[in-house]
Amino acid sequence: TVRLRAMWTLGATDQFSDDELIALLQDDNEHVRSWAIRFLTDSWPLEHTDGVQRDVAETPRSERVLNAIEQMASVEPAASVRLTLASTMQRMPVERRPAIATSLMSHPEDADDHNLPLMTWYGLMAVGDENPAALVPLIETSQWPLTRALMVRRVTEELDEQPELLAQVLASASSGSAEYQAAVVQGLGEALAGWRKAPKPDGWDAFQSQASNNADLQDRVRELGAVFGDGRALDEIRKIATNNSADMSTRRAALEALIEARDPQLRSICESLIRTRFINDVAAKGLALYDDPQVGRRLVAALPTFAAVHRPDVVSILVTRPEWASEFLDDIERGRHRQTDLSPYQARQILNLNNLELTEKLKRVWGEINDSPAEKLALMQKLKAEMTEDVLAAADASRGRALFVKHCSACHTLYGEGGRRGPDLTGSQRQNMDYLLENIVDPSAMVPADYRVSILALEDGRVLSGVVTNSNDRTLTLMMQEETVTLDQSEVAARRQSNLSLMPDGLLQNLTDQQRQDLFAYLMTRHQVALAEDADSEAGEED
Repeated sequence: TVRLRAMWTLGATDQFSDDELIALLQDDNEHVRSWAIRFLTDSWPLEHTDGVQRDVAETPRSERVLNAIEQMASVEPAASVRLTLASTMQRMPVERRPAIATSLMSHPEDADDHNLPLMTWYGLMAVGDENPAALVPLIETSQWPLTRALMVRRVTEELDEQPELLAQVLASASSGSAEYQAAVVQGLGEALAGWRKAPKPDGWDAFQSQASNNADLQDRVRELGAVFGDGRALDEIRKIATNNSADMSTRRAALEALIEARDPQLRSICESLIRTRFINDVAAKGLALYDDPQVGRRLVAALPTFAAVHRPDVVSILVTRPEWASEFLDDIERGRHRQTDLSPYQARQILNLNNLELTEKLKRVWGEINDSPAEKLALMQKLKAEMTEDVLAAADASRGRALFVKHCSACHTLYGEGGRRGPDLTGSQRQNMDYLLENIVDPSAMVPADYRVSILALEDGRVLSGVVTNSNDRTLTLMMQEETVTLDQSEVAARRQSNLSLMPDGLLQNLTDQQRQDLFAYLMTRHQVALAEDADSEAGEED
């Protein structure tokens, strides 16, 4: 401790010379070595989140220091110091980073470290941008599956411009370990997400032959083969999807692969499975691609056959097309489905279809979403007056938790459980009634630009709403309330951005007074409570 305090004092007053710090890189104390790296490099420009270094020319880097750090990386025994080296890569010249990364990734004991594989990748991202060929030898030698998969993903992104890079990786992996092949399959899958077709790289057939021997990889390799235009792979996938004796999870994966590949036989296969439980929700996703009123009528008629957990997903499909949404609203009006089967998010999706007749039908059948600031303010004041401390004290927080699971947990985490599409609520101002009301009743009052909803009109006639989380020349990733999808840019006919949040208005609209009180009682708890034993009935689910 005394030595470190002395180091901090000398470092803060700029009293160290490079020679002294280089000598400390060999110190017996790992903490001293880590701080020596920091004092040597903290003045160097740090790469921004866009991967671009600033003012590089104005900040000379000593070759002696660079060589010393590179040499140190090759022999460093302490994981904490290796983490410091990985963090420092983002300050180093891009051409010097592969050597550091090679040394770091030679330690298999760090493969499952929480930070090292990703920190090293962050340092290599600029290498992938400036010289992706430099990643190939790193892929071949890396002992870290996660970093290896990320590098494969980056190399695969060059498939159109530099196909020889992926060919080199496939040739190496064909004779590599099962772990190596698994990382390649993972990287390929992530890079090609949303691609309907891709040029088959040299070496794919040999790699496919070897990787298919691994039972854990067979399904994913077959799916990639379909993307690369392998007709035999498609035939095998069709047989699996329609095989009533096959494992259900395998069948679901096969059907999803057919959807991604836009298989010519997709419609007939999906129609044959639309009443087969626990795969019919995937079949509905496939049928969503077809702009045919008859398909919408079949989905509405089949809705009761879906498992309760899958029905909201099917309703979300129905509201992507005007004719289908109209058919569903008609069924609600006839009493065949409940008003509560249509969520506020899905109701807003109907509004996004911009169909006046449909909007009027929605108002008549389901109700209106309050858009007026005055109406929202009046509602907040009304709810605040109703939900007094005594009322909330008498409410059932366990039933409130069941309501949270149904209406909120797809997007929000509370006490470590739930989705991550929206903010984690655990540490928010949940004991403040005004805070809760403002964010629930009027969620779009203040929305950061990155969380505003985009409305996409697709070439197949669907309209999707969600937050665009990633977009490049080839694909676009859209985070919706129910799922996240990756689309080929060619499938998007038009795109407009709204000022609305992904969280819709009207979440409290279809709840009874008691349900609202129970929900707010749960939201304002200071610790987790038991889930109500009759949670399914409280949430309104039937199976």
